[in-house]
Amino acid sequence: GERPMSQHGPALRLIEREAGLKNKLLRPLSAKLLPETFAEQRGLVDRDRLCDISGRSRKPQFQLAKEFGITSYPSPAGGCLLTCEEYSKKLCDLFEHKKTVSSADVTLLRFGRHFRVGKNKIVVGRNETENKTLRTLKGRSDYYFELPDIVGPITLLQGAKKNREVIQVAAQLTAFYSDAKIEKVKVNYGKDILNKSITVIKPTSREEIDKLRVGEKTITIAMSTQ
Repeated sequence: GERPMSQHGPALRLIEREAGLKNKLLRPLSAKLLPETFAEQRGLVDRDRLCDISGRSRKPQFQLAKEFGITSYPSPAGGCLLTCEEYSKKLCDLFEHKKTVSSADVTLLRFGRHFRVGKNKIVVGRNETENKTLRTLKGRSDYYFELPDIVGPITLLQGAKKNREVIQVAAQLTAFYSDAKIEKVKVNYGKDILNKSITVIKPTSREEIDKLRVGEKTITIAMSTQ
């Protein structure tokens, strides 16, 4: 009953069946309202220590947190990130292009605008807070981009092969989302320090930019070169 459209009896049973976990999926916060699971029947889990929470109120959960001394936890508003279409596309793109996925890779999906250029991924910060986060999530082999003396985003470029064309696209995206008013924009970039620079023409077409967004049809190089 937490979410009437999805968390009701038939939906819970459907999840168990489709996951191949009939009678094995234990929901500790509402277990006493549901049939006993295999783990409870075998004595592997003490049913008396489980809960009978239902409905949309969060008061029982807040009380549990208080009892266990938990004072820091995310806002209960919203649902699972996997139900967000944009996030799910980013996750599918990550699995498609990277064999070994780290927790940092998954965390990065929550921040910035994500673009795909061939086998390279470009992430552009949306505000100052995200810019700081991207700095902390930067991998050892990642390039990062920034405009000198102009307010703009931090951009990360990931991928094993960072050729001149891909670097230019990352620089153009950095310029596009900046406050630069001029056509030709200088963008600094590098791994650990911004020891290189490139001058690019700032894109004017959002349609051109959107073609590179994760979830759209991916192309190798979409923007003009100089």
